[in-house]
Amino acid sequence: MSNENDIRHGRHCVFMIHVHLFFVTKGVSSRMIRKKSYPSIRKKLWGGALWSPSYFAGSCGGAPIEILRQYIEQQQTPH
Repeated sequence: MSNENDIRHGRHCVFMIHVHLFFVTKGVSSRMIRKKSYPSIRKKLWGGALWSPSYFAGSCGGAPIEILRQYIEQQQTPH
């Protein structure tokens, strides 16, 4: 994982209807992104918010990051 400007980039694996996203964010990340001018992000904001207040995100239960990375990278296209 890289750490550029204190924003951590995650890994992702996307299939037609099957998505795995893994992000580690700091509390100030949203404010920093909104403060800077990122046109590609700004046009996708919900009323100035980086994510919808009704969005649900489940926990990985404290699994080590390396295990999560391996799981995502080893996913196959659904049959």
